[in-house]
Amino acid sequence: MSKRYYHPAPWKQHEIELEGPEAHHLIHVMRAKVGDELELFDGAGGVAPATIINLKRKTVSLEIDLSCKIVTEEADFKIVLATAVPKGDRFRWLVEKATELGVSELIPLNMERSSVAPRESKIDKHRQYIIEACKQSGRNHLMRLQDMQSFSDFCKSNSEQNRKSLLGDLNSDFDYFEELQSWVKSSTSLTVIVGPEGGLSDLEFELATQCDMRRWQVGSHILRTETAGLAMATLANLLRP
Repeated sequence: MSKRYYHPAPWKQHEIELEGPEAHHLIHVMRAKVGDELELFDGAGGVAPATIINLKRKTVSLEIDLSCKIVTEEADFKIVLATAVPKGDRFRWLVEKATELGVSELIPLNMERSSVAPRESKIDKHRQYIIEACKQSGRNHLMRLQDMQSFSDFCKSNSEQNRKSLLGDLNSDFDYFEELQSWVKSSTSLTVIVGPEGGLSDLEFELATQCDMRRWQVGSHILRTETAGLAMATLANLLRP
């Protein structure tokens, strides 16, 4: 059976109840039984072994061995991916893969040439996909998925936080990796930005310049938004100090 399940922190007692999708999966998909053992993680770095002690129609009671709880630290270097939203299931795929790649935070952007803007209910659903990706990949910290932001609001917030930012741009002639490494070396975070497949508008490029975003030639061909997002996230991982 699948061995990793999620229950949010804090775990104040040795016994907790799983409900919702986690309980449903154990009861109706895995056909779990009393006495089955699993690994529980809290999304904030905590991991502990647990044993099923009771099963009901919609809930599963667990006994946690808190004496064996391990707390893993989140990476010191934070990767933030700010991206236009691709159509359909491609955004789900991007969310899952960004989680697997260790992206700390994902910010969906509503841009002038965006083809889609997911509803709040859809954003909430994608947070469940983050949990599933953490279960599969062994990651113990949930990636933070922010609510949709306009590009102008994002630029303002990013500048106020003084984050170093790298914008994927097919037309940029800058691709000097060593110079980027030197630029990022003293930083604790890097924000990578991906626009829609139609590109940024002139106004958005102007905003990016005003906010001191560097541009990086992400490839020699036009990439789908989700492909560019993963390429930029991978680049950020390679630039980790």
